[in-house]
Amino acid sequence: MIPTLTLRHHIQCIHQLKTVYKWTTCLQLYHVYTRTTAKRLPFLCSPQFLTSVRYNGQYQQVVVPGEGPSSVQILEETRSLIQDKDFDALHETLKVLPKQIFSELHTVPWLHHHNQPIAMMQLLLNNKSDLYLGPIKKDPAFINILQFIDQNLEQIPDEHIPGYFHGFLFLGTDCTSPIIHKLLHRLQDSKEYLNLNDTALICEALRIFPRGDFKVWSRVLKSLDIIFKQTDISSPDFDVYNLSRTITNIRHISTSEKLNTVLNLTHQVILNNGENLNILQLGSCLRMYRHLSFLVSPYYRDGNKENANCIVDLLIPKLPMLTCANFADVCHVMKVMGIYDESTSRKFQKRALEILHSETLKISELVNLCYAFNYMLMHNDRYKVESALYKDLSDADVLLLSNIADILIDIKCNNSDLITYYFEMIKQHIDNLKNYVTRFFKVFRFVNRNQISHQDSFLFQEILNLLNSQQGLSVWTISTLSSFLLPQCKPVIPELLMNKLLAIIPQSGINDVALILSGINKMKRPWVRQMYQQVLQLQTALYQNVEGRLDEVQNIDVLIQMIQVLYVKNEIKETVLLENLMKRITDFMDSLNLKQFRYILNLLFQVKYIQPDVLNKMTEYLLNHEDKVNFSDFSNFVRVISHLGFHPKQFNEFESLCERQLERHIMKAELPRQLMFTNDLCKLQIFIDRWLSQLFSYEFIEKIDEYIDSHPQSQRNIKTSLMLLNRCVVLECPHLDIPWFHEEFCQKTMSRDKYNESWIHQEIESALTEALGSSKFYRASAFTPYFFVLDFECLLDVDKKPINISLANELHIQEEGYQRVAICIQLEKYFSVNSRNLLGSHQMKQRQLEILGYKTVEIPFFEWNSMALSDWPEKVEYLSKKIFR
Repeated sequence: MIPTLTLRHHIQCIHQLKTVYKWTTCLQLYHVYTRTTAKRLPFLCSPQFLTSVRYNGQYQQVVVPGEGPSSVQILEETRSLIQDKDFDALHETLKVLPKQIFSELHTVPWLHHHNQPIAMMQLLLNNKSDLYLGPIKKDPAFINILQFIDQNLEQIPDEHIPGYFHGFLFLGTDCTSPIIHKLLHRLQDSKEYLNLNDTALICEALRIFPRGDFKVWSRVLKSLDIIFKQTDISSPDFDVYNLSRTITNIRHISTSEKLNTVLNLTHQVILNNGENLNILQLGSCLRMYRHLSFLVSPYYRDGNKENANCIVDLLIPKLPMLTCANFADVCHVMKVMGIYDESTSRKFQKRALEILHSETLKISELVNLCYAFNYMLMHNDRYKVESALYKDLSDADVLLLSNIADILIDIKCNNSDLITYYFEMIKQHIDNLKNYVTRFFKVFRFVNRNQISHQDSFLFQEILNLLNSQQGLSVWTISTLSSFLLPQCKPVIPELLMNKLLAIIPQSGINDVALILSGINKMKRPWVRQMYQQVLQLQTALYQNVEGRLDEVQNIDVLIQMIQVLYVKNEIKETVLLENLMKRITDFMDSLNLKQFRYILNLLFQVKYIQPDVLNKMTEYLLNHEDKVNFSDFSNFVRVISHLGFHPKQFNEFESLCERQLERHIMKAELPRQLMFTNDLCKLQIFIDRWLSQLFSYEFIEKIDEYIDSHPQSQRNIKTSLMLLNRCVVLECPHLDIPWFHEEFCQKTMSRDKYNESWIHQEIESALTEALGSSKFYRASAFTPYFFVLDFECLLDVDKKPINISLANELHIQEEGYQRVAICIQLEKYFSVNSRNLLGSHQMKQRQLEILGYKTVEIPFFEWNSMALSDWPEKVEYLSKKIFR
């Protein structure tokens, strides 16, 4: 056993330790002096040293002489205030006491001691409230305060009640304590005016209260109304800091109208007094904007971003004064709001790196500072950040570990050592993490992105335990957890998970459906076959949910999101459901705006879906808003309909519109867009002669060469686009007399293209051999003049009998009446999803082959795979009829 040492010797020993946190551990091993004795010791120690020592199983404060009143001294002073019944002085003392106690816990490396609400949350998250605040609660002087307040509650002024309510809760008093309930009733019943400091204290206290209190919330909201009416918000003295502290905490129970009012008023304060606001005030306003941006209307959400950018502009000159805590407040909010752009982030990261290199930071400070960093961090700097986190990761608590998850995602960490160590720390804290779902999800989000194969089973079981133990988990929570659990399931989906999912699916919104489907899509195919019935049951429930909600949909944005989730991003393409969703889109086309126009355009391109009513309405929209739609949106629409091979009902008017748009904008566009737009018009058979002639002029070709010289990476794409245009104009616009000058380019590039043989090609080739009588009568993967690639080519004489294909180049085909036959296999990808309509590029190919004199034999996949051709002789006969008819 280690001999008991004197307290003086303890102090001398522990000064040699690097981490102050370890000091407490050393002292707590021994039963040393009482608080009274310790106060009289004339020892010397670092001004940073202040800790708790254990005496008879209880922790007492060691006082450092000359460092101002400690919490012990403050408590001692309250005895005389109670004797004198000095309510005002006692109230002021109780306001100071929580701040002092948390500052004395600065030796705890994970604790944000400078921020009382966060520090209190940490103590609760880590089940450390009794450990660190227990000695205060058991102190006779503090017990005396509670008894005095309880006995004299009626005499205490109303304006003191918020302070006592906040102070007692932040000193660890149990929420079920009689004194807390009495104070809560006073808050409910009091008619006293609340100022912004009072509302902020009440709101912070109710955050750690197990349940909210509607009457108190209502009183806070009424007080805000009075404050806004009676206070001059243009005054430099307006308390914007406490306003933001209040609003941040009442956002969930306030109306959108009130929140909108607050946003407008706060922005006026910032406009009037922004330059006079300090970093703390600006940071709190920024945090308030972030919280409200998810609750108010889209109009105000956009306004929030503008207001937040104003605050950022005010903060940048103050960068040299930013502390670690400020970085967490400011940078995290900017990231969430999507305003942490490259220019801004570089400024904040530069300052953060200066602090990282020049100061010794505790883990709590380091994590705060790391919020400044993102994916733009240089490799060397990323390594330094990761090394710093790795070194002190063992000191992190539940809150810091969850915040580190965000940071590692932001910087795109792929350091396997750090990730593995992080996961080990998560395992140590998993019991506390599971009790706080929002914190657990931050960790889960990172772990799910950086799965470590040998750790998956552990996390899988822990999440299942969480589902089993936690009652009342939200639909979103279960859906998110399922996105990780489902891919890990084998050989069956656990009954607990199935029951949870089937219970929540009827209540699931489209985002929840997306999460569950993403889990199903990531399941391993071999296991899916074994779990087919379970997977089918989940998919059916999900599709029924969406089908049932279709009639309730009130705007087109929700429909577009549904299609993205259920079709575009879903591996299993449910075409019947897609058809029902697309039909509903037509119901909203009369109120189409430009933003929705873009969304639908992108959707139709992704899905390859022809919905004539929708496309005709979009054409009508363009015709009616010619001056409002920019060339980028217009050319994108042309690209979509040309890709789909769709001709609008008002085609003549649309053709004229295309010509006008081209005349106005084509020369202002980038060269790749010029060529792409012209190619798209050609697919639609819209040929603008003057522009095509200009495009192939000597001057324009020189311009193309200059562009390729300055953008060498685009050479292949530019030349291919120009070749397609050259071929199209030569064949379909002979009157323009444009020469074919891509022979050499095609010989070099096309010869490298391999014939992509599939089972249907092999099957048709076998049938073709039988239909023609020999393989010598056809050629596979054949090139035509102008370098079209044919699946198969054969040659027929005037009597429609096949000729040896090797003689094709020696015969005078046109003079002697021979017929070239192009056999084109039309795969599923050549068609739009919902029709037998060939896509635009394949329509153009068929058209141009006929111009070249080919007889085109089309073999669509849906005919070849039909029941009518289920027998081999029928397939051969089908092919013969197509060729020889």
